[in-house]
Amino acid sequence: MVLKQDPLEYIKLATELHLGSSPSKDALEIFFGKSECLFVWIDASSGLAMVGEALPEKHRAAVAFIGGYSVENEPPKPVQCVTLQPNTFPVEETSGSEDEDETAPTSHASVLQTLQLYTRHLFLPAVKHTNETSILQDKIRELDVAIGQSQRSARLPHVQLQVDPMIDQVASSVKSTNNLDWQALGLADKLGDDDLLNRLQSGVSQWITQIRKLTVLPKTTPFPMIAEESNADLEEIAFWNHLNQELANIQQQLSSPGVEVTLALLREAKRFVATLALENNTGLEQAMGVAQDVEHFLKNYPIMDFQAARDFDKISLATNAVFDHLPRIRQSRYYSLERSAQLLEATTLRLRRSMETILQEQYSNLLFMDYKDYENKVRFPTQDVFVQFEDRWEQFKEFFLDQARRRKIASPTKILDQVNLHHIPLGHRLDQVHDFRASHERLREVVHKVLQNEEEEQGAIKLVDSAPRNIFASLNLLDLSPGGQKALESAFEEYDLQMDAMEERLARLLRDKLTACQDAEDMFRVFARFNPLLTRNRVRVAVKFQVQLIATVSVAIQKLQSKFTLKYDASSAARVSKLRGIPPTAGKILWAKQMERQVHALMERMGDVLGPNWGQHLEGRQLRKSGDELLAKLDARNFFRSWIGEWEKNLTNQASSRISSFPVVIEIDRQGDLVARVNFDEKSELLFKEIRHLKWLGFQKDVPRTLSLVSEEACQRYPYAVAVKTALRSYQALRSLVDPTLEPLVRPQLLEFREILSEAFDVKLETSTAVAKKRRIRWDSRELSDWVTRLSDSVTMLEERVEQLLITCKEVEASVKALREVDYSTANFQNVLGRIQNSVDE
Repeated sequence: MVLKQDPLEYIKLATELHLGSSPSKDALEIFFGKSECLFVWIDASSGLAMVGEALPEKHRAAVAFIGGYSVENEPPKPVQCVTLQPNTFPVEETSGSEDEDETAPTSHASVLQTLQLYTRHLFLPAVKHTNETSILQDKIRELDVAIGQSQRSARLPHVQLQVDPMIDQVASSVKSTNNLDWQALGLADKLGDDDLLNRLQSGVSQWITQIRKLTVLPKTTPFPMIAEESNADLEEIAFWNHLNQELANIQQQLSSPGVEVTLALLREAKRFVATLALENNTGLEQAMGVAQDVEHFLKNYPIMDFQAARDFDKISLATNAVFDHLPRIRQSRYYSLERSAQLLEATTLRLRRSMETILQEQYSNLLFMDYKDYENKVRFPTQDVFVQFEDRWEQFKEFFLDQARRRKIASPTKILDQVNLHHIPLGHRLDQVHDFRASHERLREVVHKVLQNEEEEQGAIKLVDSAPRNIFASLNLLDLSPGGQKALESAFEEYDLQMDAMEERLARLLRDKLTACQDAEDMFRVFARFNPLLTRNRVRVAVKFQVQLIATVSVAIQKLQSKFTLKYDASSAARVSKLRGIPPTAGKILWAKQMERQVHALMERMGDVLGPNWGQHLEGRQLRKSGDELLAKLDARNFFRSWIGEWEKNLTNQASSRISSFPVVIEIDRQGDLVARVNFDEKSELLFKEIRHLKWLGFQKDVPRTLSLVSEEACQRYPYAVAVKTALRSYQALRSLVDPTLEPLVRPQLLEFREILSEAFDVKLETSTAVAKKRRIRWDSRELSDWVTRLSDSVTMLEERVEQLLITCKEVEASVKALREVDYSTANFQNVLGRIQNSVDE
């Protein structure tokens, strides 16, 4: 209650309301505004209303007023009234012992109820909105649980063994009840007093009746009723705790001097019926054994953890603690398996309430909070709790059935089937909320993505953003009653109606865009932009342009199939690849990948037209099948594996052969002549080019190691092989230019070239004067580079010598021809012969 009128008038009204009396206005004016807190109380002795800055210990009732004082340069703070102890008015008392017995528990329960109202509706709301008070909130919740347990404990009957006043007076002076001296106690003459003995025997019978009211409870008390508003788990724990305390209290009373003197006096007077009945017919020892056993089992049952939990992580820990605790029933002799199943059922109700409390206090805007925050803070943590419970529940069922077999319990499966897991409806409700939120989030993203540049359709964006808040603002999502379910379904129907109207609006927009297109390419672009809308059935069904575009894609797929049928070798791509130096297999894979990209682009267009699941539609099923078949044929790995298989078959052991290790080999040509050729297979050149291109295409890890080694070796030999091949080709060309008559003139150069060349194969020439070498030049020789250089230099010198020889021969032939035509004179003849001689001399 906050001040809205004159503060002093407000204080007088509040004190009259809560205390039935108010102090004088003058007294209030003296103390008001002097401190942060003003107390008004009813004096215990005079019964008058008093006022002051401190509350005395002895008072009948009191209220406090906070605020009203002012700090420098600040307006006065509002006055708030806090009722500390309201004044109570007695009601008419009724006669009867039963009513008198109920007075104390009722008064005690009333105080506890008042305290619980304070914890729930005053303390907790005052601190729950402050993050720094999380520990304090946990303590307040624990206090609330403790008060609730105390309320339930107050309902158990309290047994007080009434002892005869005379016996009680005598027993107060007795130090030991063993070997009582009745004469000294003044009770010797009472052993024959039948009235006294009958009264004592009747009192003992009343004790037995009172004790049996408690001792029969372990067998006759069923598990507390599990209902929506009940606290069966707390009641179960409180019942056994308080029962054990009451039985221990009875045991203590039976050992008191007054009770023992009473029983001794009856035994001395031969009144054994009452004493034996008290010893044997109350069932106290057995009841205490059962109560102690059960209390030990329930002692640390973690129900308080659920009550104090403030987040889903703590609920998960509490759930695990419950299932860790239940197997301890193996050590309990008297707590039944059926009762443990009922305890777990009641705990699931507590679990649901704790989760509902967290959702209501921290995530009341469940449908309106940011979707990522919703997933991270609500959806995923709650799912973890439910999944964890399901896993532990399955383990508990196995344990339960095993214990049932050991205890020889009939139909244990039936007991488990009767367990009602009360948190399941909450899980289903949260699943409904998640399905709705996920669907709405997808729709919201689609609408924002598609319509963000459509100025005329901004209303659709606002409608989608505001629909949940407008429809569900007044709805209690956690109301699991039939009425709550019906209200939720009605809200969903209202939402669907609004979204249907919005989808019809979007479908109309898409139709208008498609109608304005000039050709199929324009339509494809429109579908690509509005493709997210096709996830909505109403939009997809409303568009009628799909058939035309499907036919376009089908024709393109057929063209690609025809292109594949013609094979790569006969295609223009093969000719272009050859011109660019791309080897055959790499070119074929490039060709296949290019066609594969085209097929994927066509299928993506189909997805734009028919939606993500277009292959399941009747119109796209055959087209999807054709596309998949073509993609299977265009699989680049099939071409790659085929190429690997061919190379593995053709790969020989040339690298380890002695003959193959020489750079030059001698072969016989078609005319039967010996011809020197470079010992380098052209396929090896093709191999390292293929592997280089295949690595560029992403097959680096798939190339076998053996092929990589052969390729690396071929790559190392290739420059030398080209140089040797060029030298041999030049030598063959020069030999064809030099006829046998001129050969003696270039014989030194020819022999030099032959000598150098003979070092590269294991054959000694007949014309060679060199001694056969033990070590010849091989591909792996260190001298290979020098040898290739010498061979190239030698053929270069031979070229120069042959060129000079041919020029000289041409000059000589010209001079000889001139000699035939020159005038017949000595000078002319001498001139021509001089030129010939000069040419020969050079």
